[in-house]
Amino acid sequence: MRIYLASGLDNIRVVQQVRDALLREGHTISYDWTTHGRVKGKEHKLAKTAIQELQGVEKADAVFVLLPGAAGTHTELGYALAKNIPVFVFGEESDFDSERGKSTSFYFHPNVVQRVVCHTGIVNHVLLTLRQLENEEIVI
Repeated sequence: MRIYLASGLDNIRVVQQVRDALLREGHTISYDWTTHGRVKGKEHKLAKTAIQELQGVEKADAVFVLLPGAAGTHTELGYALAKNIPVFVFGEESDFDSERGKSTSFYFHPNVVQRVVCHTGIVNHVLLTLRQLENEEIVI
């Protein structure tokens, strides 16, 4: 499966761990933004990165949002929803708590196939979700 991993730069180590686990399992990352990290400099560099990241979302079979995220994460989430690309959101229970204001209504959009509460080890939750997809326990 071709997956785009959306997350914040502050979460880059977790994203790299998930990426490595997915690659070991034979999956493909549609665009690996962790290779360039934070983009600084000229506007053309920023524009090129924005295009590459959205192309990565568009090429993906599914988008996995790894919370916490930032503005770019939520832009990618919205783009995936607009393009009808299945989305899975992984986070802590509080990330989905609308009463505390950490959540967004977009986590509950119909194209969000699953919200996964990760109590421990997000990598294990991601791999379990993929196995459920492969076994057709989750239908997208």
